[in-house]
Amino acid sequence: MKRSALTYCILSLFAILGFSACDVHEFPDMPERRPYELVLDFTNAIDMGFYQTIDYSRASTEASPSGTKTQTEITYDIRYTVNAYRIDGNEGNRLSDTTIVVCNSDLENMNHTLRLNLRPGKYRFLVWADYVVHGTKTDLYYNTSNFEEIILADRQNHTGSTDRRDAFRGEKEAEVYDNPELTSSTTRSTAVNRVVVEMERPLAKFKFISHDIVKFLSYVLQQRAIRQKEAEMKAQQGVSPESADPKADPKADIKNINTNDFRVVFRYQGFMPCSFNMFTNKPADSWTGVAFDSTMQRLSDTEVELGFDYVFVNGGESTVPVSVEVYDTDGTLLSSTLPIDVPVVRNKLTVVRGNFLSSKASGGVSINTEFDGEYNLEIR
Repeated sequence: MKRSALTYCILSLFAILGFSACDVHEFPDMPERRPYELVLDFTNAIDMGFYQTIDYSRASTEASPSGTKTQTEITYDIRYTVNAYRIDGNEGNRLSDTTIVVCNSDLENMNHTLRLNLRPGKYRFLVWADYVVHGTKTDLYYNTSNFEEIILADRQNHTGSTDRRDAFRGEKEAEVYDNPELTSSTTRSTAVNRVVVEMERPLAKFKFISHDIVKFLSYVLQQRAIRQKEAEMKAQQGVSPESADPKADPKADIKNINTNDFRVVFRYQGFMPCSFNMFTNKPADSWTGVAFDSTMQRLSDTEVELGFDYVFVNGGESTVPVSVEVYDTDGTLLSSTLPIDVPVVRNKLTVVRGNFLSSKASGGVSINTEFDGEYNLEIR
């Protein structure tokens, strides 16, 4: 598919009402600061370009049970963090002259304007945008205290299957003029100075879709009935029926099974990029042993979405090895896959399809990759 348009951010001069700023670092004995207006244009920010569909088809095998996971509804704000670095005679400066942090609660309209004041000179602007809990500026999914390494906030309890882990990054070098007319004549704007910063996601997204839900639920019904009967027999023998499945019902129908009862676990096999360097525009470090929980989302009578995640990537294609496990309400493993190398590209979505619910991690997997001009990939 064609690449989607990158997000645009416009940095310019003058003031707007309704936003607050913090963490402005002052330096004594410097020229007087000039008012700047920072216009953030997120018109095309939400849409993510489609990259590849992976059809991961192979002979399905037996499954085995799982747990329930519920998501708490949280209200979010979008947070914008802007660092301005003075680079007159020091192109490598990484000490910010000014840091502005602003939040906005209107997630339907991410276009915003905010104020900052800078002394005349040449600057490098770095902009990061992410989501935080409504009414706060506190880090949620990313620790942003160090622009050399913006890092995932929680290694042990990584959060996946949420679009609030989306984020954006941009940079631009620009001159702050002491004479307003120098810039207004160039931009034909009533603002004093204006410079455009192109924003893009430093992330790729992947998601897994399984199209064997009917077979899987039939298996679950069968196994639950067996466990229920075993529990009843133990009860008759005076054995505590602790193994009884509260969801088991011999007369149940697959239409009555709530797919949210199952716990889906995604595991990164090997290294998973965990941080990003704003200065180099590249991932900075990786973790091992990262996993996250998800729940099934019913797409149709035959398909469910198992989960998705965002990962830091370089400008080109990369791969992340991922395996998927499904557990029933009593914690019994129902199905698991071998590691799958998922191809990902920045600002693109990769969809992985297959019979993941009726698979188990045994035997080999034959993978043939074929690309066409639109980056469609089929894996058999």
